Amino acid sequence: TEYTFTVTATNAEGTGAASAASNAVTPLGAPSAPTGVTATAGDAEATVSWTAPVDDGGSAITGYEVTSTPEDRTCTTTGATSCTVTGLTNGTEYTFTVTATNAEGTSAASEPSAPITLALAIDGLSYRVIDGTQTVEVTGRAPGNTDADITVPESIIHGGTSYRVARIRDRAFEVTPDENPNANNNGLEKATTRLASRDAPAINGLASLTIADSVEMIGAYAFAGNALTRLTLPEGVSTIKTHAFRNNRLTEVEFLGNFGDFSKDMFDDNPTLSTITYECSKSTGWPQAFNNGVDEVDARATNCDEVVESATHPSSAHSVPTLSIGPLFFLLSLMLGIGLRRHRRHL
Repeated sequence: TEYTFTVTATNAEGTGAASAASNAVTPLGAPSAPTGVTATAGDAEATVSWTAPVDDGGSAITGYEVTSTPEDRTCTTTGATSCTVTGLTNGTEYTFTVTATNAEGTSAASEPSAPITLALAIDGLSYRVIDGTQTVEVTGRAPGNTDADITVPESIIHGGTSYRVARIRDRAFEVTPDENPNANNNGLEKATTRLASRDAPAINGLASLTIADSVEMIGAYAFAGNALTRLTLPEGVSTIKTHAFRNNRLTEVEFLGNFGDFSKDMFDDNPTLSTITYECSKSTGWPQAFNNGVDEVDARATNCDEVVESATHPSSAHSVPTLSIGPLFFLLSLMLGIGLRRHRRHL
């Protein structure tokens, strides 16, 4: 803050008028916090940039320090407004704050950057470790992976540790209209127009998808805008968020587990989707109907004959004991022989 000063004199008779104001001065102090912090992910590192403080405290800035959350990794500069934090863990989500220092002290920490996730790339997919656990979520394709067929595995090995693949992140494999102009990109168009666009091949889109049973959650728009035609959702999936499979080319969908926290519009803008099935043996919460963007499609049960057969002939039922013909004939012959010998004695 800028200040001026006046002076008054006092004697036994009273106090005189104030003097003219002094020149303006600003007391020295610590700078204000840097602003506009951004971060860019690299391989086990992140480059962080920021804007210098609005108020330098009346003393030149002598340095900056960047700190990561989590792990408290740091980098410093003597005046530059960018530096690289190293030693980070791939697959982990980070934010960063920056402080500024001058001769009078150090500022408060800046507002944190937007979170970034350092890619943990294994076998064509990118992952993020979930909150320090031994589970991961799929965040999308690894750089350079353009495969049309994707398999989400049950687990991955990283640094000698096994991580269970538990979920697929929001928009993980979403293909935007710019990336895939041949997809069903306008959900407001008439069905005939959308169907016509399906004659062209997909660009940058998935044609087939396999999901491991370890996956519990599929995020919003996770596979939107691709070219999937058939889909099997494993028993382990308990949550599927809004528009997860929007704007594909689906015709058939099979659920292998009970109905869970499933968005009814997960298949929106798939006007060719006409068949949705669920297992008769996993019928909790079923039947349900889903919106394909044009109609409501009712899910129907399958493999119910197997359930009836299992109930009629349970594998744990005890069989009725039987006696084979051979031993029975031998026993009868023995008894008949004994009877004849006794009869002869009496004679």
